[in-house]
Amino acid sequence: MEHALEVLRSGWGDGYRIGLDDGVWWYERLDAKGGRQEASGPDDVARMIADDHAFLPVRTEAGR
Repeated sequence: MEHALEVLRSGWGDGYRIGLDDGVWWYERLDAKGGRQEASGPDDVARMIADDHAFLPVRTEAGR
């Protein structure tokens, strides 16, 4: 699980905060749009983030 968390954070950490608490995977955008989203596993988190980012890319200070 730690490896999957590292992979997700290295790929999406510039725009998303990603975590695992008590078996629940979650992410939230760093631009604070949309709130915290939960998923059942790392594959679901990856898919949900990719869909979210395709719909509305996260704009951060670094990306401006």
